[in-house]
Amino acid sequence: MDNLFKFRIISLDKNELSKIITNSSSKTNLKTADYIIAMTAKFNKAILVTWDQQLLKNDICKTITPLGYIAEFS
Repeated sequence: MDNLFKFRIISLDKNELSKIITNSSSKTNLKTADYIIAMTAKFNKAILVTWDQQLLKNDICKTITPLGYIAEFS
């Protein structure tokens, strides 16, 4: 259960958004906001924990549901 509280918060500041835009080459059907979230997870080598069905199906970064996270990491 300790892993549940080891989330790192990533700021979406100007520098982060610049990295995403500059290094972006993925074709996707995600909305812009979801695309930015997925690319941020990718650049930070993070697992994206979400209930969002579109993000769970993305091919940009690894995703998992909150229940899946608890099952896998606790």
